[in-house]
Amino acid sequence: MKIKFLILLLLPTTLVIAQKPAEYADNLSTKSILDLQEAIKAKMVTVDFESAGGYTGASMQFTCKNLINKPLRIRIPQGQLIAPKDSSLQTLVIAQEQLLNVSVKVPFIGKLRTFCTEAGDLSPGIGDKFSLAAMAPDRLCKLLKMLTEKGKLEQESAQAAVWSVSNGRHLGGISDQEVKQFAAELLGKTPPPYHIKYKVTEAPRQLADNGKALVIESNFQYTLEKDDKLSLILYDSNNKQIKVLEKDAPAKAGEHRSGLKVEVWNLDSGKYYLRLKKKNGAVVKEMEVEF
Repeated sequence: MKIKFLILLLLPTTLVIAQKPAEYADNLSTKSILDLQEAIKAKMVTVDFESAGGYTGASMQFTCKNLINKPLRIRIPQGQLIAPKDSSLQTLVIAQEQLLNVSVKVPFIGKLRTFCTEAGDLSPGIGDKFSLAAMAPDRLCKLLKMLTEKGKLEQESAQAAVWSVSNGRHLGGISDQEVKQFAAELLGKTPPPYHIKYKVTEAPRQLADNGKALVIESNFQYTLEKDDKLSLILYDSNNKQIKVLEKDAPAKAGEHRSGLKVEVWNLDSGKYYLRLKKKNGAVVKEMEVEF
């Protein structure tokens, strides 16, 4: 008798669960906004993602179809990941929230702004298929929110920052100081005082990542107590002199601020030191760089 009673108790619950999607649609207000993931799970819409080529900017086309006899308002959230059908391609993250008004008969067709979250994988080609995945980790969502609020989504620094947070790429690849500082705080790191210009490729079906480091750029500030002659020299991690950038340049006493640009395309990646030295060999300033 106990077993039969248990079965009877379970039956109503099963019926409620089975009726949930239909009831959900019937009770939905025309002002309600549903997250895309929720609407798909309730079988209210379908969505197809197809690459327009590349991984940044408006790179993803999509078609959202209404499956119920009622217009819908659908939210595609910032930070939503979309995964490729081909695992050799990059998983992308939606950079900017979109709100869709999906009518009963006409599918909604649009484009989404995205960033790559998997540096080193292949860049999507035109027509490559994607599907909805999980939400991005919290710190990546925070970065996207900051980029949006500060109007920096279209900057070159935006993708570099995403790669720093999602793939651990060097913070020096971020040129915007505010973005670099924010990304560094998310990662619990100290932002480097320089910017690295990399050779980056964005071609369909090609590996996309920070390539060869080309140039190191920085602001260089130092103070001299008296006039002197200064040399700027680059050393490797073994203290071996690699390159003399400036030799015995006359410098006046006082505070100095200048821009610094060092070509490193012909050097192996690793840790280096820039040292500004007086005529007598004393070090005025040293800056560690890594690429």
